[in-house]
Amino acid sequence: MLVLMLSLGAGACADEGALPIGGWKGPHGEDVPETALHVVRGPRHCEWQSMAFLHVGWPLGTDVAQGNLRQYLRDPEGVVAGVRMRSPLDLNATLPEGAFFSGYRNDSAELWLAEDQGRDAVYLRFADHTERWPRPVGPVMCG
Repeated sequence: MLVLMLSLGAGACADEGALPIGGWKGPHGEDVPETALHVVRGPRHCEWQSMAFLHVGWPLGTDVAQGNLRQYLRDPEGVVAGVRMRSPLDLNATLPEGAFFSGYRNDSAELWLAEDQGRDAVYLRFADHTERWPRPVGPVMCG
């Protein structure tokens, strides 16, 4: 099984202001549209600003209009309590054995794959720690 992973620069997500938002490049240096991969903060009108979403077109690199959307959450305060997750959030995770670079990156992050292909979680690797962002069982949207 493969797991999707982002590798981030020094202390990137410890400060929410440094989320890996925008500027993604593909395996050949091409710009990746936000409809294929992006990170966004939770919406203010639902009071979800303490969380972040990673949206990925699947298979990796696919525009969500032509493939499937995979969503992963970083919700340390539990603002979307009650949502069933495929695995728990872990802000001090260990990177699974066998992870490899997918070729996707921005100025502060590299996207890696491990064995479950992101079925259950995404790993964000910082200079000083690794986080596992879980995938919800169904889509999470603010009403």
